[in-house]
Amino acid sequence: MKKKFIEDKKFRLIVMLLVTVFIVTSFSFAWFIMRATDETQNFSVANFQAEPYCYFKNGENEVLPENIELTDEKGNPITDEEGNAVVALDDNGLIVLSTNPGDDNYIGNFCVDVKYKGDGAGYLRVKMVHEYSINGMSNQHPANVPYKIADEGDWHDNRGDDYCYYYKNELDADGDAEQTLSFITANNDIDLGALADGIVIKVAVETDMVQINRYPQIWGMGKLPWEP
Repeated sequence: MKKKFIEDKKFRLIVMLLVTVFIVTSFSFAWFIMRATDETQNFSVANFQAEPYCYFKNGENEVLPENIELTDEKGNPITDEEGNAVVALDDNGLIVLSTNPGDDNYIGNFCVDVKYKGDGAGYLRVKMVHEYSINGMSNQHPANVPYKIADEGDWHDNRGDDYCYYYKNELDADGDAEQTLSFITANNDIDLGALADGIVIKVAVETDMVQINRYPQIWGMGKLPWEP
């Protein structure tokens, strides 16, 4: 009888531990999904580290989103409830893009480079998720915004399937030496005709670089998106 009680006690303890592990794992996974969806960030996978460098090209200057103070239609500074200036990088890491050519954070001035380092040859993809808000209503969408892509022939636009651009060439990383790849360049002729007046656009940018022989395991695909 005593042996059965001990076995039952052990069984209950194992079940409790399994439940705890499941809850912690589920919470961690949910947190990662929310973070991956909502924030501009970088991933470090296998032997590589890649991160987006996002800025606005105003003349010869590169201005970071966090250094741009937003203004309203009349040119007055926008402030939060505490009176602090609202900038073009929100608390969730989303970059605010303006459709007004006169604004410092105009979408036509938006640029993205990818800074990467690591060991060996790798493939790179850049994920972009846009959030549109108008009259207080928000919607997330892959949205094929007509950005100007540097060396466009080297990139595969797969946004309709997974929100991503894929760089079709292998990138050779050389240890701790950081390298830069141009992705989105300024486009003052960007066509925004399909966007409604008064719309607020926010974008999250992620970069992900993997070893060339590990994309099936890490990206979960049998072949690269541009392959027949």
